[in-house]
Amino acid sequence: MNHFHIVHGDINCIEKNDEYPNHSWVEKDGFVYDTTDGFKWEKKLYYELFQPIVYEVYDESSVQNYPFYQEVIKKTGKEIPIENLALVTQYIEELEEEKPGFNHHYLQRELKLWREKNNIQPFSNEIMTKYRKLMENKQ
Repeated sequence: MNHFHIVHGDINCIEKNDEYPNHSWVEKDGFVYDTTDGFKWEKKLYYELFQPIVYEVYDESSVQNYPFYQEVIKKTGKEIPIENLALVTQYIEELEEEKPGFNHHYLQRELKLWREKNNIQPFSNEIMTKYRKLMENKQ
């Protein structure tokens, strides 16, 4: 996506957090793209419904410098490897297949496009079984 803004703020349907804004969304050309619900909203309607209090706005050139991204870099010393993102993505795909969410079709489409763009092939069932056990033990 070109010519966009990432917005961090509080919205009225999510409990407030004293440390960080409670939500983020993307704005472009008068629309809000909210990955939480998977919808593309007219910006005016989104702001009327959710009454956001905006704390930070990042344009496309400053996204790489925004605090959450830099916090990950600082803690790990490196960017998140694509293999790790691919593993998490496949886990999300599997969970979504087991219990489809409201925006199932859109989420699956976006995950497929991400896989194609990054030339990511699925992991074996054996690897995913091990990863699932690891993730379920963390909960």
